[in-house]
Amino acid sequence: MNLKNLAVAACAVLALSACATEETTEKASNTLDAKAVQAIFKMGGGTCTWSSGGVEGEDYYYSTTSKSTGEADRVIGGDTVQGSWSLKGNQLCTNFGTELCSPLEEVGKKKYKAVYGGKVYDISC
Repeated sequence: MNLKNLAVAACAVLALSACATEETTEKASNTLDAKAVQAIFKMGGGTCTWSSGGVEGEDYYYSTTSKSTGEADRVIGGDTVQGSWSLKGNQLCTNFGTELCSPLEEVGKKKYKAVYGGKVYDISC
C-alpha cells in the first residue's frame, strides 16, 4: 500500500469512528438525568406498567417515607408482591426481594427502557 492509499484509509477510519462516537453520544442523551427522573415522580409515588421477556406487570409506588422513596406493590396477573422503591440519582431502584437499580432511557412520551438484573424492561409511567 502506498502512502497516499494509507492516508485515505486512515481518514476513512477516523471518519467512521467519529460517526460511531456521535451515535453513542446521541443514545446516551436519551438517558434521563436525576432531575428528569424526579420529575416523573414529582407528586411522590405513582404507577408504572412494564413488560420484560413476555411478562407484564404493574408497579404501584407509595411515598411512605418521602416523595422519592417508600413502599411498593408489584402486580403480575393476580399476584401481588410487596417491596420498596427509591430514586437514587438518575436511577429508579426497586426492591422486591433484591434491590435493583437502573437509569431510565426515554424512548417516547412517558415511555422508558431500564435494565434490571440483565433484563430489559419497557416501562410506561
